[in-house]
Amino acid sequence: MRAHSFLCLAVIVCITGLLFASSAKAAEVEWKYFSYWQSGDDPTKLHKAFAEDIEKASNGRFVIKVFSAGEMPYTSFDVLKVVARNQVQIADVAYGSVAGDVPELNAFSMPFVCNSMEDFFTKAAPAVEGTLNEVLAKRYKVQSLFQWVVGAQQMWLVNPVANLDGLKGLKIRAWNREQVEMMRLLGASGVTITPAEVIPALQRGVADGAFTAATPALGWKFHEVCKFAYMLNLSLAHQSIVYNQAAFDKTNRKLLKSSVAAQSLSGLMMPVMGLVSNIGFVAICTVGGVLLANGSFGSPEDALAIIMSFIIYLKLFQSPMGQIAQAANQLQSTAAAAERVFELLDAENQSDESHKTAPGISCGANPESLKKPGI
Repeated sequence: MRAHSFLCLAVIVCITGLLFASSAKAAEVEWKYFSYWQSGDDPTKLHKAFAEDIEKASNGRFVIKVFSAGEMPYTSFDVLKVVARNQVQIADVAYGSVAGDVPELNAFSMPFVCNSMEDFFTKAAPAVEGTLNEVLAKRYKVQSLFQWVVGAQQMWLVNPVANLDGLKGLKIRAWNREQVEMMRLLGASGVTITPAEVIPALQRGVADGAFTAATPALGWKFHEVCKFAYMLNLSLAHQSIVYNQAAFDKTNRKLLKSSVAAQSLSGLMMPVMGLVSNIGFVAICTVGGVLLANGSFGSPEDALAIIMSFIIYLKLFQSPMGQIAQAANQLQSTAAAAERVFELLDAENQSDESHKTAPGISCGANPESLKKPGI
């Protein structure tokens, strides 16, 4: 009985070696993501969804923490600088806000140059991508992950304006130099304030109107303050998600080292398991021989039968364990792919909202009235 227990212990030790031969822990990478939008704004929600997707896809090894306006001491004007200094590793940049730093990347802020989202994504964005990344890399050591745009810019007004003369003397919130210059040419003043200050400024009369697209206007509840609008389709708000190149290269090197380690471990798996199995075989034979020499077994035939039984047990257990170890990576990939497929199948169909308009807002004038020489 004692001999049987000792042999069982030897088998358990071999099995434990097989189970832990493939165990490894990957290093975790953590990035900070700055969004100059408010926490409740749709862009920030999308940024957070993106970060969650990255964390899920990497099984928690790549964590991105999203910080919105007010959670960090930065504004939309600081984005390129804080990413370049690696104070945050990734951020959303509006080129109209950083025009003083990279004026050549602010071409789409020129009035009526590009006000079609379809044309932007199919023609404009691909055309400028090379120049955009060249300038960002040269001046700030950052790169654009992808470009996107906020919809066409409109002028939202507290009081009705019948024509261009009605804009004279008004203070309109503008967020880039082109809007400020346009207001100057029309006899108005462009006031530069952050998104968080727009509604309070309109309520207190500090500003008489504001430039922004329909989507953020609805999200910020402009209709509660601004009842009128010039629907200009003035320009698109050109944006990019930019990342620090050095941080990316560092993460890439970690990925390379992890991949090499994983491949090395995978290549060693079967030899190690074979070695553990052989060690178990030698251990069983050695222990069995010692016990036989000490007379712990009854007859030599019984000893041989017991020792062979344990060897067969070890071999029978080792074979499926080897197959499980080989299939571990495929099982993980299959589970991740299945999860994505089921998420897509379970997603609700997007309803058609093209007929919806912002409540309580009417056009103060026809856009045709804005056609004036020199503007």
